This record gives sequence, structure tokens and C-alpha cells, in this order.
Amino acid sequence: MDSICNQLLNVKGMVVEDARIVDSPLRPVPVLEIRVRPRKGMPRCPRCGRRRHGYDQGGGVRRWRHQDFGCWRVELVASMPRVDCPECGVVVASVPWAEPGSRFTKDFEAECAWLMGVASQETVGGFLHIAWRTAGDVARRVAERVKASMPSPFDGLTAIGVDETSHRKGHTYITVVVDHERHRVVRARGELNHWVSWASHSRIPEIVELSKKIRRRRPDILRTIRLGCSNARLEASDNRIKVTIRMAYGLHHVGNLIALIMLRCGGLDIRLPQPAI
Repeated sequence: MDSICNQLLNVKGMVVEDARIVDSPLRPVPVLEIRVRPRKGMPRCPRCGRRRHGYDQGGGVRRWRHQDFGCWRVELVASMPRVDCPECGVVVASVPWAEPGSRFTKDFEAECAWLMGVASQETVGGFLHIAWRTAGDVARRVAERVKASMPSPFDGLTAIGVDETSHRKGHTYITVVVDHERHRVVRARGELNHWVSWASHSRIPEIVELSKKIRRRRPDILRTIRLGCSNARLEASDNRIKVTIRMAYGLHHVGNLIALIMLRCGGLDIRLPQPAI
């Protein structure tokens, strides 16, 4: 039974201890509750990722929402110890099935992010039974996780377009950088600083001057940087981003909106979880 549960849960580094159905008046629906624990070994700090000595057994159990089994909602339950990290202090040990601070497993988050890239918020919320704001936080974590595993989008970048698109009824603007050759969004506002910093140290006088103009007019960039390309691709990206912004109504954190834009327009390889056999 434990072997079958391990295969169905599709999580490495985990031991299944027990499984039961919990049907309580405090819950809206019955839940398949699976008690698990990480495999033996020195626990890791969730912030720096290094192996640390244990501090204590923690203060109770923690729960993570996993992918549903048919019509049954699944939760992983574990008693998590705390570790004593010289750099990060006393923190709850990391687990192989979830990101630090997340209430969902990595497989559940991957499924949610994939749906957000291809479906409406009504479909995502109705299928996964989560709030749209919660889905926005999930999209941000998955986008960061996938970007960390991919080559830098600035590698081989030779032709770009820069524009701004409004958000929140025109009171907020998102700066969009488009790769003309690979037909994808490179970054939005937060990552433009990286390019400006790199360009300001360039030995090419034109690039240095361009970085100064972008730095000086960053809040209100309304034009496209022309490098021998037309604006058609940039305008097409703007239209798709506008659709994404309308779809993202209800995401009040601009970081979650940018993550959704990257999921739909940034060429991130978001895949549904596959059985690890």
C-alpha cells in the first residue's frame, strides 16, 4: 500500500506513513489525508538550502494541498522539525515536495500554473477550487522556479523592443521588453534594471547613451527602441499582454501579474507533472 501511495503521489524523498479519509463538519468537502515524512538524513534550511542540525521537533503538523485523486481532495500532513542555521536562525526544515512558505505541493503548483497559461480564471478556480489571488501567488513561485532552471533570457539577445502597457485603469504601467528574434517577452519592469546596469558598463558608446535615456525616462517610456525591426511584433505582444491583464483581474500584486505574463508570453516551459517511474 505504501508503495502504491508513493507512486500515485509522485514525490521523491518522501515516506508515506498513513492514509485516511477525513469527513468533518469543519471542512467543506471530505479530504484524503496522507501522513508523510521526509526520508532519513540531516534536514536542510529552507532559505540557504544547506544541511543543518536539528533544533527541535517543531510545533505541530503542517499541511500541503496536493493534486486531487479523482473527486477526492488530497492533503499531505507532516510533523516538521526545526533546524538551527547559523546564517538564517531557527527555521522549519525544508521538504522535498513544496517550496518554503507554500501551502501547496510543487506538482499542484505546476498544474495550477499550466492552467493559468491556457484557461480563464473561472476555469482555474472551478477546477482546482482555489481563490484567484492564491493562484497569482502560485504563478509567481512557479515562474521564478522555472526561470531559475532555464538559461538567462539575455544570452544571445541582439534585438529588443521596449514599450509600456497600462495596468489598473491606467494608473500603473508595466515596462515590457520583447525579444524580436525569439518572439517572446524577456522581462517586465523589475528586470529592466538588470539590462540598464549591464548596458551602462558597455564599451559601446551608443549602448551607454541608450542606458542613460532609459534610466532617465524609465517611469514614462512610451516609445520603442528600433534596432532594425518593425513594431509589429511588439504591438502583437502588447495585445496579448492586454488580454492577460484583463484575465488577471483580481490579482492586486503587480509581481503576480508579471508572473502570469511570463507564463503566457515569456516562453517558459511549463509542463504538467509526469509520473516518475
